Amino acid sequence: TLFFSIAAFIISVPFGILFGVISAVNRGKPLDTVVTLIANVTACLPQFWFALLIMFVFAMKLGWLPSYGFDWPWINAAGWKQMIMPLFCLSLGGIASTTRQTRSSMLEVIRQDYVRTARAKGLPQREVLAKHVLPNGMIPVATTVGMMLGLSMTGTIIVETIFNIPGLGTLLNTSINMYDYNLTQGIVVVCAVIICCANLL
Repeated sequence: TLFFSIAAFIISVPFGILFGVISAVNRGKPLDTVVTLIANVTACLPQFWFALLIMFVFAMKLGWLPSYGFDWPWINAAGWKQMIMPLFCLSLGGIASTTRQTRSSMLEVIRQDYVRTARAKGLPQREVLAKHVLPNGMIPVATTVGMMLGLSMTGTIIVETIFNIPGLGTLLNTSINMYDYNLTQGIVVVCAVIICCANLL
């Protein structure tokens, strides 16, 4: 669970910031419309539905990827293929959320007077973005990213169950089905502590 959560987090944040910056810089252009539309649609997709969809397409129909299980990639070469679909499902929502937050934060900063002053001084667009817009625009994004780290730990529950990955999510699902209330409560407390720590950080 920790491995998948951190890996999804590492994938989601850079891509989300990149797409958000591209969208903000090209505001009102076709590229902005496409990125915003994809981000909004992706953020609304239920994780379990998307997981089943890509499993149906890439595992059952095309046969490119295994549909269940997980081995550590440095122990078994098949582990790399087993990682692709779960990581894709876990990263997609984070990329969409980070993209939307980055875009709105960047647009807010771009309207500020000091950015207009920097442009009036004749600074290149790239320098204005790198030195003035991006550092200040990332402050609200950092808050969202921190919350996303905590939620990604608990978000693996659905993905692990669907792809039959032995982790915290599968354990929680098993404990619920077996009416093991103590184990269920313990896992819920662990998830709550993780989210609280991520929010504090």
